[in-house]
Amino acid sequence: MDEHVHEHAPPHPSQNGPQLYFSLSDATREQLGLRRYPDHDRGFEAAYAVVRRRIHSILDALDPSPLPKNHRLARRHAEKLLVNANPDELAHKRTLMLRVTNMILAMSLREALPLLEDHWNGSISIDATVIGTYAKGLSPDSPVTSTDPDAAWYVRTTKHKDPLALDDLTPAQQNKKGAKLQKKKDRIKKRLFGYDASLVVARDPHHDGAPLPDGSANPDVVPALVIAFSVDKPSHRPGHVATEALQQVHDSLPRGYLAGDRAYNGQKPENFQLPIRAMGYEPVYDYAQDQLGVQAGFAGAGLVEGNWYCPPCPRNSRTPPRT
Repeated sequence: MDEHVHEHAPPHPSQNGPQLYFSLSDATREQLGLRRYPDHDRGFEAAYAVVRRRIHSILDALDPSPLPKNHRLARRHAEKLLVNANPDELAHKRTLMLRVTNMILAMSLREALPLLEDHWNGSISIDATVIGTYAKGLSPDSPVTSTDPDAAWYVRTTKHKDPLALDDLTPAQQNKKGAKLQKKKDRIKKRLFGYDASLVVARDPHHDGAPLPDGSANPDVVPALVIAFSVDKPSHRPGHVATEALQQVHDSLPRGYLAGDRAYNGQKPENFQLPIRAMGYEPVYDYAQDQLGVQAGFAGAGLVEGNWYCPPCPRNSRTPPRT
């Protein structure tokens, strides 16, 4: 009977309550200037309020945006706040935000560190994935901002073209005589209001991570692990944001191949290619069909897919196979 009552007894407030508060030692609580509340229902509510206020204080110190959240703001006022903000302070807050959030991510990798150290050569893939917000996205010409004013639209078409040109949100293109040109609209495949998270994923270039014949994971193969990330508006600064994410990879981890899609191989060298090579990565890119083969020439030498070849190079070696 006693065991039955024990199994269904309500959990103690310190078990379901704000662990960040009740698990603090007396020395830490004194260092932070927190009073000690009794461990009962009213003490729980008071402690929860303390934790909530402290978390908001941390978020305020890390928020790299001067715009208030959770209510719509007149766009003129928002633009004024952005103009008057201190760019150095915002950059410092963004650095802190990336450092703190990636430290939280690193806690999830502690158990996997031995596997990374023994079976990983430092090769990674970098890619951006969209994260939706609860806020409603508005048109750029709206007189007010969204309740999440730092987010933006992500729109993907079947041809992966610029989304803003699809909904007449950008000025109409004109011919030489000033007449508007008719644009053929591509079918929208995905539309979302939110952010892009640039993820750094550890990969093993020699194994695909396929499970063993019995369906279990191969203990000698590195799984796809997110080891660092950065966040920004969708498609606004892909090279910069990817570089920010790569800078969060711990110095103790090795550097190997870096694979990225076509969002990165067209970036300016100073925004992506040069920084990643300075970090020790060797980039691997995918190119579109019209970017393959001979792209330029000089004094008889041919530029073939990023490398120069001498004039005697066989012509069939300069032309990739077509699929």
